Amino acid sequence: MIELKIENLAFGGAGIGRVDKEGGKIVVFVENALPGDVVMVEIDELKRNYAAGFVKEFVSKSAERVEARCPHFGAAVATEIRERTAGALASAGGAKHVFDRKKNCGGCRWQDLAYDRQLFYKTEQVREILVRLGGFSPEVVRPILGLKDPWFYRNKMEFSFAYTPWNGLELGLHMKGRRHDLTLIDECFLMQPFVGSFVARSREFFRGVFEDHELKTHNYAPKRGGVYKGLQSLTVRRGFRTGEIMVILNVENIEVDFEEDFVKMVREFFAENSKQGDALVSIILTQFFNVKGTPKKKVEKVLWGKEFYEEILHLPEGGELKFEVAAQAFFQPNSQQAEALYAIALEAAGLTGAEVAYDLCCGTGTIGMFAAKWAARVFGVEMEASAVRNAKQNAALNHIKNIEFFEGDVKKILPTLPEKADVILVDPPRAGLHEDVVATIGRSGAERVVYISCNPTTLARDLKILVELGYELEFVQPVDQFCHTYHIECVAKLVRAK
Repeated sequence: MIELKIENLAFGGAGIGRVDKEGGKIVVFVENALPGDVVMVEIDELKRNYAAGFVKEFVSKSAERVEARCPHFGAAVATEIRERTAGALASAGGAKHVFDRKKNCGGCRWQDLAYDRQLFYKTEQVREILVRLGGFSPEVVRPILGLKDPWFYRNKMEFSFAYTPWNGLELGLHMKGRRHDLTLIDECFLMQPFVGSFVARSREFFRGVFEDHELKTHNYAPKRGGVYKGLQSLTVRRGFRTGEIMVILNVENIEVDFEEDFVKMVREFFAENSKQGDALVSIILTQFFNVKGTPKKKVEKVLWGKEFYEEILHLPEGGELKFEVAAQAFFQPNSQQAEALYAIALEAAGLTGAEVAYDLCCGTGTIGMFAAKWAARVFGVEMEASAVRNAKQNAALNHIKNIEFFEGDVKKILPTLPEKADVILVDPPRAGLHEDVVATIGRSGAERVVYISCNPTTLARDLKILVELGYELEFVQPVDQFCHTYHIECVAKLVRAK
């Protein structure tokens, strides 16, 4: 047990303090602690260069702390969870995980940190990562762009099902640091006010389904290898600009014989709870079949309405683009900040109307269609077949004729594209780019590369390689897509060295 003053925040959300050890100082990572806190910390991990622990007691609290808005935000009960879980597991025949299941939601990490300070620390984290992992100057990182109103900003949220003999069927968001334990939310400030009520109504509905349809025979407990079967997740998607709502139920390896009741429940809820301008337009069932010895299969079925919802994004110089978003298609989860992100990307691309642009890892083609307004031609590349279909539909919907999409692995498709790129835009998943793709981009001869990233660590890694291959990094612009969480989106501009 040590007393520690928290000095900073690590990427990932933990507080950072330093303590003497063998004549020097080592970093201590502390969950649920903020800069300025003085805390009694119980160390539960000790390595040669760092330690990690959790708060046992606050000696004094930081002036940067604010009261969390959501009643499910439960950073203060993390210690209680640890202690109660340990006690329950130690007692013979005791029920597991007896802590408050209405607390400790994992959806927001920093609701108790003033929003302007969230923005400050995110900027500093990107600078530190770019310096430490990439060897870049901190001045290359611009201050982060935040939201004027950091609430109700998401256009998609996914809620998980779980079943245990001691808690029964549950539906909610994962607790921090708990793989299988859920917070049973009935209120949420990330998407729309109706979300919490919808999850609570759905939880009761599926508890009835669970009992009436004997879904226990399909086993919510883990099979061999720890694979869960049955009800998987319930997703709500809503167009921020259009108000169109889609509900998606994902199941695995079960026969669904409650479709009509599910549709009735969803439609009745939104008939009672939709605000003016909102409209339920789609209810989707996605069935995953994962049986040993046979190929995995996914079957998507429209239970009611249409197979997509619509969203509108505003162009930076006026006008707008309309997008049809399918159930499993990727779309930036914050529509307001997506517009800001794409405006920065287009500024970095420097398109004049004469360039050929690549849009790699293009998803449903959003950034490519923005670029097509100012490029001669755009070629989009995406692995997911449904996203490519969606992208083609969206290009036709917006009467964009100078964009073409290719389905397949970027590292295989990239060398085969019909024209040489002047500008490359790329928005990879969190793991970043495959080393072969980075090498191909580096050899492409493109004058400018615009790299959009949701992971500063893999961004720094890939930027370092691109610089070694002949590019110069002009700037990195962080964008706060995910308020009250540690996640950070960035746009980086590289130009070919003269």
